[in-house]
Amino acid sequence: MNMPIVEVAIGLMVVYLLLAILCSSAVEMIAGFLGLRGEMLWKGVESMLGGRGAGGPVARVAGIARALLGNFVSGAASPAAPQAEAQVYALSSALIEHPLIDSMRNAKRAPSYLSADRFAVALLDTLSRTYRGERRLYADFGQTVSALPDGPLKANLEIVLKETGGDASLARQRIEAWYDETMQRVSGWYKRQTQWLLLAFGLFAAVSLNVDSIDLAMRIWREPMLRAVAVRSAEAYAAKSDHDSSSVDERARGARTELEALGAAGMPIGWPTPWLSGTAWDADRACALLRSVLGWIITALAVSLGAPYWYDLLLKLLPLAARSSGPRPNPTEPAAAPSVAAAPPAPTAPPSEAPAPDYMPFRNALNAYETELSEADVREIQTELGLSGAQVTGNLDQTTREAIENTQKARGLNASGELNSAFVGDLLRSRRTR
Repeated sequence: MNMPIVEVAIGLMVVYLLLAILCSSAVEMIAGFLGLRGEMLWKGVESMLGGRGAGGPVARVAGIARALLGNFVSGAASPAAPQAEAQVYALSSALIEHPLIDSMRNAKRAPSYLSADRFAVALLDTLSRTYRGERRLYADFGQTVSALPDGPLKANLEIVLKETGGDASLARQRIEAWYDETMQRVSGWYKRQTQWLLLAFGLFAAVSLNVDSIDLAMRIWREPMLRAVAVRSAEAYAAKSDHDSSSVDERARGARTELEALGAAGMPIGWPTPWLSGTAWDADRACALLRSVLGWIITALAVSLGAPYWYDLLLKLLPLAARSSGPRPNPTEPAAAPSVAAAPPAPTAPPSEAPAPDYMPFRNALNAYETELSEADVREIQTELGLSGAQVTGNLDQTTREAIENTQKARGLNASGELNSAFVGDLLRSRRTR
């Protein structure tokens, strides 16, 4: 049973996956340049000290803007710090300059990773030195807590003191657990912040590459050849085993190459677009522009879900596409000749009872690429070659061969009269500019 809707979904998913990889690579580079991981980690530490934490979306966007301007106050690298109470800010500055934490900083920014045991030791040492004037660590933990000024930090440590009965070892474990719980929230803050960045980069990529989800879905639905291209691309990408081991740059280059290959195969990726041509604006052209804008927004929202989401979903749908369409030959490999020693074929049902196959390669194909074309694909190619009426047979006959050869001559190509992916992709793309 043929299921075009599954192949359309796979086509959209593979494009979203590749765009998400490109945009995620850009977000990772921006996050590394701005030190967003360290910034979020230290906001979590400040929330433990009584600060405000990450704040809402407006505060997060403002934090990114301040990071772009390099506004790191007193080396704490946290835009939330100046907004916190004076004692929290002073304690935060003292804590980040503790030798156990300062040794992990890069260019005076907050460390992007801090273990729970290192934090617990640095916190108690800083508290005892700041408020008792001596380095007592967990000894006399109760007296250190009593010396703290009133505030959220003192209230939380008093709870720890009561839960542990003043036991130094248990108090340290409880502070480490408190830190781990806070870091789980920090992971959520960081994910939400980077998702906003991913949405912004997704919208930029959708517009700059003209990836209109509405046009993409309609084209894949109408053109069986594009559905086949999408499924083959998804299968090839899923078969790769180096997704996790490759670097960010390698993943971005690979995604860009895959997108270029999809565009060369006829996918509606890239400019120009039909509504861009013409001199006068009318209602149809304005509606086409609005539809493209909506398609770009859909693409950006899809990209913001991230590459892992689309990769996992793609792996779930590919087996369904394989069952619905059957195996597809690889256009880069010639068909294997039948073995002389092969067993005789099993008896087949009479022609009147045999079900119509979903896929049947042409017997008069001249190369591996042509063997994969369906009758609908050939009809579409014949139409693009200028054939019409009775000439559109859905078969690679002599008239079609002559039309292919004449078109190749007119475009300065090798007039072989044969079809290949580059020629067909260019032929279909030229239709979008008309």
